[in-house]
Amino acid sequence: MMWKRIILVALALLLAAPTAVYAAAPETVSPLSYKATPSLSFEGTVAICTATVHGSSSDSISVVMRLWQGNACIATWSASGTGSLELTKSKTVTSGVLYKLTVDATVNGVALSTVTAEGSC
Repeated sequence: MMWKRIILVALALLLAAPTAVYAAAPETVSPLSYKATPSLSFEGTVAICTATVHGSSSDSISVVMRLWQGNACIATWSASGTGSLELTKSKTVTSGVLYKLTVDATVNGVALSTVTAEGSC
């Protein structure tokens, strides 16, 4: 009989004890999981160069986009913004030549991997 009372008191104390509630932290995504997307197309002898980076609404994004003809950089453009960023520029080029577009981007100050696109006019 004494054991029943001890068990009942112990259960009552356990139920009356304060319980901790832990809220899950919001999921965060590392800037390194983001990527820049380059696009290089041609309209006649005009290269259309685009860099796109999608982030969350509070992400600080900056982009440097370069157009290369062989080993020579023939154009450089940059932009910055918050959230998502799309930078589109054009450059007159020579027909029949291979071009490369490189895109360097940072999200919240963390550099993303350089990405490239190639194409011939």
